[in-house]
Amino acid sequence: MLFVNLAKLFLFSIFISAVVEVIKGFLVEVGDKKPLSGQSIKVLTFAFALLYAKAFDYGAMSKILAIDYGENRFAGFLDYVGTAALVYNGADWAFNKFSAIKAKLQTVQQNAGKPTDESK
Repeated sequence: MLFVNLAKLFLFSIFISAVVEVIKGFLVEVGDKKPLSGQSIKVLTFAFALLYAKAFDYGAMSKILAIDYGENRFAGFLDYVGTAALVYNGADWAFNKFSAIKAKLQTVQQNAGKPTDESK
């Protein structure tokens, strides 16, 4: 069950990132044509993640860690904030990991046909 809930959080993060990319493109096209700063994009990501977490009643602590906060609305709100913070940090972390893996694969592919010191 933990794996399923982590996968849901991952998909939630991808969904939020996609929404932010659309909003970012819209703001650049309609606005002054200047790209948004990296920090602005992170703030948008956090804001939309918080909005969606609340709208769909999705909190990582209640879903992944199975914490039951019952009628404690403040704990529920903090769960939404924590989930938005995970998306805020997690999307950037996942992108960096993906980029590093992609760069490593490209290096391996480029070096695949080259002779090594041992083959000389």
